[in-house]
Amino acid sequence: MMKILVLAAVLALTTGAAPVAGEEHDHDHGHGGAHATTVLQGKGDTPLGVRGANAYPVPSKRSYTITASCASYANQIRQGAATWEGMTEGGGTPVSCQSQQFDCGGVQAVGCNWSNGQKILLAPSQVRDVALLAAHEFGHDWYAHSSGTCASWGSKDNIMRPAMC
Repeated sequence: MMKILVLAAVLALTTGAAPVAGEEHDHDHGHGGAHATTVLQGKGDTPLGVRGANAYPVPSKRSYTITASCASYANQIRQGAATWEGMTEGGGTPVSCQSQQFDCGGVQAVGCNWSNGQKILLAPSQVRDVALLAAHEFGHDWYAHSSGTCASWGSKDNIMRPAMC
């Protein structure tokens, strides 16, 4: 049984909208189930991710392939991947994109990593920082959500928070 933090997704792109509080639910997705990332209205930071020698160490090296649906976001996705040590492009996890939120394990999400790297789906047009969204989803190859609400740069735990704000 895996516990994930489920946050109500808010797509109000108008200013002044308040963040939505989350509640915890148990979800049994089997081994390595889907990990959803939602979006909350709020003020987020936008610096680029950690890269190269400053990448966060991981238990195992992984690779990914950016599909044609993500062509216009490829550079930001690569920046997100470079957050994790040993992440290389070519083969491995297919990364696909679509324009709207989608279902990920019963949650309306802007990002999802199924089965720890089987496939990743992103809704990059729904977030302010595509590189951070990509870094977060790649991070699910090894890590679950951390505590807190809004993902941000600065530490592995910050990146793995469950919502893009």
